[in-house]
Amino acid sequence: MTIKQPDIYVLCAGGHARVAIDILTANGRKPKGLIDKNPELYGSSVLNVPVIGGEEVILSLDNSGVVLVNALGNRPGNGKSNLRARRDLFERFKLRGFQFDSVVSADASLSNSSKLEEGCHALTRTIIHTGSSLGANSILNTGASI
Repeated sequence: MTIKQPDIYVLCAGGHARVAIDILTANGRKPKGLIDKNPELYGSSVLNVPVIGGEEVILSLDNSGVVLVNALGNRPGNGKSNLRARRDLFERFKLRGFQFDSVVSADASLSNSSKLEEGCHALTRTIIHTGSSLGANSILNTGASI
């Protein structure tokens, strides 16, 4: 018996989305679509994943068959972290009953005693040592270690 995996949708279609899509696809989990608030992106694609619309598209779906990836990262050159906007996006969908998937690069090194909460991103060449924990919606960016 084959168990159907939930469809993956990536929130935001910028640079961090490219990294998340690349890792997900390498792990055999290609996203079904990208969601972005910029209507100019609708109909385009990022790494062969279509930008299908805004948040209303996800909100129209049955959340039991969907898992989200929060790909809101920083905007280069603006000097602001965007962490509040990332947290707000995560919380807004959690309140609607959606679950978030973690994104873990195949070359990340995770201790068996480490813990990743919902929606964490452990990117390329990251190291998570014994006893370490990443809270929900966290990003451990390329080459970082804890």
